[in-house]
Amino acid sequence: MFSSISVNAIEREKADIHERVNKLEKAGKFSQVIQIWQEQAEIYRNENNSNKEAEVLFAIAEVYNKVGNFDLAIGKLNYIIDLNIKKPKLNALVLEEIGNSFQGKGKYKQAVSAYQKSLRLNNSLSCLNNLVKTWIVFIDKTMVELEGVKEKEYLESDISQYNDRLLEYNREKRLFTNAASRYKLEKKVDILKKLALERANEAVKIRVVNNSLSEVYALINWHKLTSQSISKAQLFHARKILESELPSRALVFSLINWSKVDIDNNIYWLKKAEEVVSLIQDPVAQSHVAQELGQYYYDNDRFEAALQYTQQSQLIAQSYFLFENLYRAQWLAGKAYLRLNQRSDSLTAYKNAIAALDTVNQNITSWDSVQKAKYRLDTKPLYHELIDLLLGQERVSKQDIKQAIFVADKLRFSELQNYFGDDCFEVRSLDSTQAILEKEKNETLLYSIVLDDKSYVILKLPDGSFHLNKLDIPKSEIQKLAVAWRKNLTAGNTNKFQIQGRELYDLLISPFEQKLELSEFEVLIFIHDGILRNLPMAALYDGDRYLAQKWASVSSLGLNIATENLPSSNTQALIFGLSRPNQPGWTDLEMVDREVNLVHQLIGGQKYLDDDFTVSNLTNRLDKKFYSVVHLATHGYFAGNVKDSFLLAYDGQISITDLEKILQNQTAIDLLVLSACETAITSDSSLLGLAGVAARNGVKSILGSLWLVQDDLQSEIMGDFYTYLANSDNNKAIALQKVQQKMISQYAHPQNWAALNLIGDYR
Repeated sequence: MFSSISVNAIEREKADIHERVNKLEKAGKFSQVIQIWQEQAEIYRNENNSNKEAEVLFAIAEVYNKVGNFDLAIGKLNYIIDLNIKKPKLNALVLEEIGNSFQGKGKYKQAVSAYQKSLRLNNSLSCLNNLVKTWIVFIDKTMVELEGVKEKEYLESDISQYNDRLLEYNREKRLFTNAASRYKLEKKVDILKKLALERANEAVKIRVVNNSLSEVYALINWHKLTSQSISKAQLFHARKILESELPSRALVFSLINWSKVDIDNNIYWLKKAEEVVSLIQDPVAQSHVAQELGQYYYDNDRFEAALQYTQQSQLIAQSYFLFENLYRAQWLAGKAYLRLNQRSDSLTAYKNAIAALDTVNQNITSWDSVQKAKYRLDTKPLYHELIDLLLGQERVSKQDIKQAIFVADKLRFSELQNYFGDDCFEVRSLDSTQAILEKEKNETLLYSIVLDDKSYVILKLPDGSFHLNKLDIPKSEIQKLAVAWRKNLTAGNTNKFQIQGRELYDLLISPFEQKLELSEFEVLIFIHDGILRNLPMAALYDGDRYLAQKWASVSSLGLNIATENLPSSNTQALIFGLSRPNQPGWTDLEMVDREVNLVHQLIGGQKYLDDDFTVSNLTNRLDKKFYSVVHLATHGYFAGNVKDSFLLAYDGQISITDLEKILQNQTAIDLLVLSACETAITSDSSLLGLAGVAARNGVKSILGSLWLVQDDLQSEIMGDFYTYLANSDNNKAIALQKVQQKMISQYAHPQNWAALNLIGDYR
């Protein structure tokens, strides 16, 4: 039997451990917290005290969830379940914490399942709130997907009917697919809202003795889901709870969230949060409160006060490496300085915000793809605002333009990461913007940067000079113009395309035309933004001549892939063609066999046609030998995302991911040709798939088609291209230009000669 002294000693030891843990947690020293709890768990395990061991392991799992180590948390929690402890409330807590882990991982279905199992054991308000919160996140995620489908549907439906049967069939198929996707997502949102509201209604009726903040969170969740106003009784009840709670981080964030519900008393609750946070000395909470107060004063045009709080938030965030808080505070400071006409300070704040955001971008690998997409959508205005600040001045210096290009390149790289769903996205050789500008100093580059309400076009000439033109045209108008031009270009039986071609020429080229004509160059490199990437610059029309009749053109993302020029005598070609698809719904490409034979005759190499064009055969060929030219003549479609982009082989589709795996062992591909593909006009990101494949796999350049061309003409075009390319005086861009000029001289419609788009290094 223990003496009272022994019992007291044990209790004091427990109290000491909890005090140490609390101090370490406040200091953010979570690894030391875990070590202490693991030592305790080992003691209880040796004593065969499963109940106490489970409690300590649960505490470890909570810490893992706090720091984002969700898989480790799930491991500990599953171990507790395996202990088979007969305590329903503990088991319910374990299942709830598993739900929290899955929610952190973005696995919402698994989170919902865990919460529902927990509620069957113990109908706790905390778990109900977590379940409703997960439904709300699930709804937000689905809404992001739905908005993307709606935009595609809107742009696609804005294209009137094609006269070409195959193009019209493909358009109608995409319209049907978009409509079906929209209906499915709308239905999903309705179901999720119904489920969430049912549980939220249940939650607001529950009263608890302890942890009454859960009652406030129940009201916050309910308010997000319903159009009804919070009643006076509910407001009074929440006030009573919030004003009687002991100071804690949980109270601080409850006050912040409640301030967005009780709008009439917004500043009261934020000031209350400021009082509480001064008592608990929690840097994370302090930074958040200062940020919220800064936002309040900014929204109410009190910019000096807003700056005081953003500076406070920045200091704390910098001291504790809270980069998410830091970029938000610096972004808000940039806005406030601008409203105070302190442009220099505003620029500094914006640049600092971008630098902090770079660090955040490196640490979002645990987020799910839709979370990342939403995050990048939310942060895109930061890049755009800085670009506008740099280029919207009355006097814009050369350095301002270079900095704007640098910011645009960062955003483009972020878009590539988002397209591939890969935050570790890397290219085999990626130069800085400054290095690219230096390397391309003898080149002529034309950049476009499309903002919501305006656009900027930048010309860099071989003499090193930069020239800027501002377009006061909203993005929506540019999209409509681009879609209409693409539609008329592909119609084939009308010259209406010349109207939009002239409009785009006047926007992009005319302001610089005199400078271009006085400059000596052959190839114009377009580094476009948004939907402009999906347009054939060669077909721009000045009212008399096409751009192809003046200069060769090439598309680039501004990513400089360092590969050595390969002499033509070393050309090793691999040629695959699919003239008769084995998959239902795809038309025959009658002249592909002729194209394959003609290309083989001109450049040699190995050729494979129809049932020899299998995924495994293509993979094996590229695994066993290096090729400088890979020519794929087959159906394909490049959409605004990886999952909808593919090439067609005889035995199935080759996804973008599959194509990357197939190409990953190749180091010498000078030219990848995709001669019968389509690129979606309805997405800003369509060309990212092609350019990204090149960037990630060291492919020097890609020649891809924006739309399908008549079979017989396509094989003729490809034959002429390789013939011109064989001439050592011609680079790839010049060879393509000569093909275009030849067809223009034969009065060919741009539908036939403008589809091919050279991407990457033209040399």
